[in-house]
Amino acid sequence: MIQGSLRVYPDAKQFTFTSNHYGADTGFIALYYWSPDHITQIQAHYESFALPFIIDQWDEIPITAYHPYGKSLDSMPSSEHLRCGYKQRYACVNVHLYSVDEHGQDNIPDLSQRPNRAYVAPDLTALTETTGTVIVHSYYRYHE
Repeated sequence: MIQGSLRVYPDAKQFTFTSNHYGADTGFIALYYWSPDHITQIQAHYESFALPFIIDQWDEIPITAYHPYGKSLDSMPSSEHLRCGYKQRYACVNVHLYSVDEHGQDNIPDLSQRPNRAYVAPDLTALTETTGTVIVHSYYRYHE
């Protein structure tokens, strides 16, 4: 199972998740974590093993991608688009970062509203912290 291979930021606490059928034999999952650390510290941690962060074109927040088993990501469309594709089941993990300090608790992006996503929205009200950083790991998997 991929969750054991996720590179979750040290001491980050999961506060919600969502998963659903995407299409054919593919499912999608997004795991939402919170850390009290500043977004720049978390970004530096992920960039030590993942692709450099860019600003996501849909969410306008930092996004990166990495292979959960340490392999290289050779099938990313371009350096301007780091979203993992549905054909990369278990082979690509996206990480979005959202600064609660800068943008507030009420504006956490709901990734279920993005194009080509077919899953139930997460319970973003589960986050009770008013500072820190939200870290979202998302990936495609085989639908059971």
